[in-house]
Amino acid sequence: MGSGASGYVKELESSSSEDVRKALDGLSTEDRSKISEALTLASSESAEPPMELGLVLDALFKCFDSDEDGQIEREEYLECCEKIATILDESFGPKQRKQKMAWYKEAGAEGSPEAGMYLSRKKWQAALVKTASEEASSEEEPKIAAWLWKSYGKRLAALCFPTAYPAEEAVESESPAERPQYPVTIPLTQLAAKLEEAKEWKLRPLILGNHVEEVHTFLKYQIDDSRTFDSSKLFLMKKEEKRALLKLGMDSGGKCYPLYLKLGEAAPDLVKSCSDDFPAEVFDASAWTAKAAFDEGFISQALLSKLDNDPDMWKLFTIIIHSDLGLDVGKAKLSDKLPYFEKLAIIVIDPASVAKG
Repeated sequence: MGSGASGYVKELESSSSEDVRKALDGLSTEDRSKISEALTLASSESAEPPMELGLVLDALFKCFDSDEDGQIEREEYLECCEKIATILDESFGPKQRKQKMAWYKEAGAEGSPEAGMYLSRKKWQAALVKTASEEASSEEEPKIAAWLWKSYGKRLAALCFPTAYPAEEAVESESPAERPQYPVTIPLTQLAAKLEEAKEWKLRPLILGNHVEEVHTFLKYQIDDSRTFDSSKLFLMKKEEKRALLKLGMDSGGKCYPLYLKLGEAAPDLVKSCSDDFPAEVFDASAWTAKAAFDEGFISQALLSKLDNDPDMWKLFTIIIHSDLGLDVGKAKLSDKLPYFEKLAIIVIDPASVAKG
């Protein structure tokens, strides 16, 4: 009988119990065993109910639309794409960001990087279903939904909303995660993951780039020019300008964003630049809480209330410090110039990891 055992499954499922008994009476013990295994397999595969595409799309859209305004802004989109890349253990450098931005624009995003871009739910959904259909090699909604959910959707939802979508329990109890050790030297391709790690541990990152120009290219794609500032200009800013700069990251239209502080090869004394309008505590994420920002007048009551319901949104605000120096020179020149230097997540880029043209 061999592989033909599975061929009887559909016939047996539609037959009467008397027909099934007669059919089995004429089979050997070995063939009966094979029929039983085939029926068990078919039963287990059909036991899992088909997934509803609408529910999967609702969950994924919530992950992308972090501010819940019904559309996906450019920075929200890239932030979520980076999370997906981390889930799939994929790199998310300048090349990947360009590819994702190409998809974002082709999907129908409106606006410009300078003035702000957004993608409507309707256009995002149509483009995502098309992409997922191609990946799943099917136009059937249950199969598209299953592919989206199983490939990354379930883990993304658990990452963004751990209470609503708890991650699957591990078979064995895991030890509490250990705090990452710094300084750490990494290839450029791991920078996105290390920045995400620092954010999750409430640490401000200091990137020592070893004159690798691609670091600046990477950060330029990640953070808008309006939230990028050169340390040399910081000393010339008025108090209200410094406060306005920080508010661009903490509370810009009720949203939180990262700021990019460029040091270049210089060793500016940022400690001396600190004041009530540019608090030293902003360099210590564990100290600069949403409540502290509200008390000092940097965020609104409306945003504070929103953050009470979604504390993870506050993690989106950070200050990414980038120096062109290497580890030894950087520590020697910057240790007494940057507030809370001892608490910074020092990430050193290995120049050998970048191909030379």
